[in-house]
Amino acid sequence: MSIGVLIERLEVLRTRGLVACNPGVAESALLERFPEDLRVLYQHTDGLTLFPESDYPYMFFPLAEITGIHENYLFELEVIVCGEKEISRDWCLIAARGGDEFVALDLHPSRLGRCYDVAYREKFFVISLEFSSLLQKLLDPEGERPDWYEQGWTPPATVCE
Repeated sequence: MSIGVLIERLEVLRTRGLVACNPGVAESALLERFPEDLRVLYQHTDGLTLFPESDYPYMFFPLAEITGIHENYLFELEVIVCGEKEISRDWCLIAARGGDEFVALDLHPSRLGRCYDVAYREKFFVISLEFSSLLQKLLDPEGERPDWYEQGWTPPATVCE
């Protein structure tokens, strides 16, 4: 689904009180490093909260609050994806659910837009290959549990292709 269609869905959900958008348009040099779909979103709002009253609210940070993952963990994470080691130095935290679950975005040119589930636990895994896909996964259940929490869920197949 295109980012334009997803932004239209966000507007409908906002009018129903299910999404809270921060006022303003984000501007920062960091924005230039983002994939196009995330850049477009931040041209419409400087952060937002999806389904704030649900069990699974996700807050996308205002651009000024987006940090590199190493600033939160104080060390680089090594994650094995498809048998290869990826290091988190190019990741930034773009969203949170509660105080201990985050979504990280990879800014490395060969993995640009890849989204990871990051929590204060041992598991870190790819939940989406692009931001638009992540946003759709969060909008479709309208505040219910996203699919990557389900037993037996597997990461996107094309990660290893």
